[in-house]
Amino acid sequence: MGPLFLESSLTIANLKTGWIFDEKTEEFKCIFCSQCFRQGIIYKNKSNFVDAKRAVIDHIKDAHGSSFDVLVSLCKKDNGLSDIQKLIMTGMYRGLSDGKIARMASSPRALSTIRNHRFTLREKYREAKIFTALMEIIEENAAKNPEENFVNYHNALPVSDGRTVITENEREKLINKHMDTKNRTLKKFPKKQKEKLVLLREIALWLEKGRIYTERELNEVLKSIYHDYAEIRRYLIEYRFMERKADGSEYRVII
Repeated sequence: MGPLFLESSLTIANLKTGWIFDEKTEEFKCIFCSQCFRQGIIYKNKSNFVDAKRAVIDHIKDAHGSSFDVLVSLCKKDNGLSDIQKLIMTGMYRGLSDGKIARMASSPRALSTIRNHRFTLREKYREAKIFTALMEIIEENAAKNPEENFVNYHNALPVSDGRTVITENEREKLINKHMDTKNRTLKKFPKKQKEKLVLLREIALWLEKGRIYTERELNEVLKSIYHDYAEIRRYLIEYRFMERKADGSEYRVII
């Protein structure tokens, strides 16, 4: 399973701590690498024995340094930061003075630049809080209206354009059009990629999460859903709803 930190359902608290608790599986999960620690099990960490929550906290420190280290190192399209802003924020996080951060930047005009960026970052933080509040209000309102509530795909989906923009209301109409949900069968597999994604997501949800399928076992399940099971299997892999071993011996749902 891929990292979870780009999932839209994560809260700011999740991003700060670096872990989530999955109530269905009763597991503490690292959002950066999906390492899991099951509640009720005692784990050995170096010379100590710890519970699952402590184990995931220790794992994040040992494997990733800190949530800050991971998040600040993301590319600009994910965290919105330029290289100089990343350097300054890292210095701020480490408690360094403007002078020390300026020396890290190795620029004759670095000190005044650092101070200007500090001010800009503070303003960006203030704006971000207002923006976050506005988006949360919109999300809360959208939850009451399926026309405006968009389908969330997994973060490993290889497309991220208009083909993934679809409301829950539109999704329901497509499923009713192309699927028999009672008998879990697919009437027709459409050519439009936008419609394919909706149906593939639904099929993946019908499969057992966490189960390791052999190719034969997966084929048998998919045959009961649609006659061209090989096509469905190929697209489940292509759009990262499932992953498989290189030799095709094992298949697993990853959403």
